[in-house]
Amino acid sequence: MLYPLAVIALARFRVAGDDHEPALPWPSLAVCIAAHDEEATIARAVDSVLRQAYPGPAPSVIVGLDGCTDATGPIVRGLGDPRVRVLDLPRAGKAMTDNRL
Repeated sequence: MLYPLAVIALARFRVAGDDHEPALPWPSLAVCIAAHDEEATIARAVDSVLRQAYPGPAPSVIVGLDGCTDATGPIVRGLGDPRVRVLDLPRAGKAMTDNRL
């Protein structure tokens, strides 16, 4: 939870040296979501990430489908946003899906 905030805070610091050196560019950001049968909430979760105000490149979302047996996959694919990628994975649990993402 603190890692994204630390990245943003560190990105605000300038390159070491005098004040005439340019600031570091904002890093790209990808949010990984491990999902197993989340059809009721997945669209809202992905939309929440995509709507975040971020001064760098628009954030992307990688959704790992952990052996879903419901409509989670079709819902995510149906969002039609090129910033969203879907990985169909066999059921292995949240920790393994997080590791694969």
